[in-house]
Amino acid sequence: MTTKTVYQTDADGYLLAPLVLDASDRDPMEPARWLLPAGAVEEAPPEPQSGAIARWTGSAWEQIEDHRGETVYDQETGAASTILAPGPLPAGVAATPPEPTLQERCDAVDALRDSKIAGGFTFGGTAFQTDPNSVKRIAGTASAAHIAITLDGAEAGDLRWADPDSDFVWIATDNSLVEMDAPTAIAFGKAYLAFERRLVFAASAIKARLRDGEDFDIETAAEWP
Repeated sequence: MTTKTVYQTDADGYLLAPLVLDASDRDPMEPARWLLPAGAVEEAPPEPQSGAIARWTGSAWEQIEDHRGETVYDQETGAASTILAPGPLPAGVAATPPEPTLQERCDAVDALRDSKIAGGFTFGGTAFQTDPNSVKRIAGTASAAHIAITLDGAEAGDLRWADPDSDFVWIATDNSLVEMDAPTAIAFGKAYLAFERRLVFAASAIKARLRDGEDFDIETAAEWP
């Protein structure tokens, strides 16, 4: 025999790969004897099983579960981790995330509601921004317009109700300038409030369904306007 196949294992006995020895691996003092590298096993391992790895116990091969590289989820916290070593899955983890709690689902509804509120709305056929700073400006403008009408007598068509030297305009989402007189500015504020209110009440109705035990996709719930 000019070559000999052995099976290299790691420090824990797990099979790495076949290793072919040649004449240089024979014992020069006993040519019939092969010099095996540390961790090499002469006995062939069993046929590999799906999801398992062969391990040499010191006297025989055994098949060990192998989930290395798989992502698992803590069934209490939902935290994800990657399996790095062979063996059964640790206690308390699974290949799928745990089902969200009722509170977590309700929190997700609130987050989706807030995202929709901040995502902009349409007034008079034009899209406007509704991030927190824009909402403050909308409220402040509506309040100023109300004062301009009640105290200064601002009328429809008067675009200089806020500044006598320039027309009042609002920058839309597309960066176009939208002229607004005082009554329009008030209507603009009311339209935003109605937009926000619809989303708040939609979210409330969706959470009520969840608390009643219904199981559905909150993102496509019919309550959303």
